[in-house]
Amino acid sequence: MADIEEFLVEDYKLKTDYLTKHFSRMLTRFNFFLTIGSALFLLSMDQAFDHAIFLSVLGTILSALWFFFAASDNYNADVYRKQILDLHKVIMSDASGNADSRPLRHVGYTPRWGSAESEAVVEDKGGIARWLTRKYFGLGATEVPPIIAFFFGAIWIARGAYAALCQ
Repeated sequence: MADIEEFLVEDYKLKTDYLTKHFSRMLTRFNFFLTIGSALFLLSMDQAFDHAIFLSVLGTILSALWFFFAASDNYNADVYRKQILDLHKVIMSDASGNADSRPLRHVGYTPRWGSAESEAVVEDKGGIARWLTRKYFGLGATEVPPIIAFFFGAIWIARGAYAALCQ
């Protein structure tokens, strides 16, 4: 029995480590796409540069790739969190499968914003951005990048239409 518990705890550590590294990779990809997209957009706004339509097409393609990667990252983060939650339930249950009554939460657990549990767990110092995203939109850090990528794509389409009209 001790071997199984050791295996489960080690598996839990590996899963939480993998999720942490996944978040790091997500942030790196987000920064990459944001930097390249912003630089291309600024270049397309230069009046001396004659290829604004080409850059708009390129930016739209980049935004589509960004959206795909961000949505995939978001999905994978949810899957990894679910795996950690399931493993946590197994570790915290006794041999008969009954959940332990200890109030220990799994890694990555966040109570719903504004709930009595969240008020008891942490003092909210997130400011207006956290208040808006959690209370009204139900968004967290993993849900925002696909939305930003979508808006970048819309801006690129508008930029391309403007450049085409001005020629």
